[in-house]
Amino acid sequence: MLKNNLALLLIVVLATILRFYQLGQNPPSLDWDE
Repeated sequence: MLKNNLALLLIVVLATILRFYQLGQNPPSLDWDE
């Protein structure tokens, strides 16, 4: 169970880092011009 929680936490942290890392490179979302 601890292994599953650790894996889930690692995935969430990695996804968050990648999301904010690419935020400056990707064009704004469709909601930007509304």
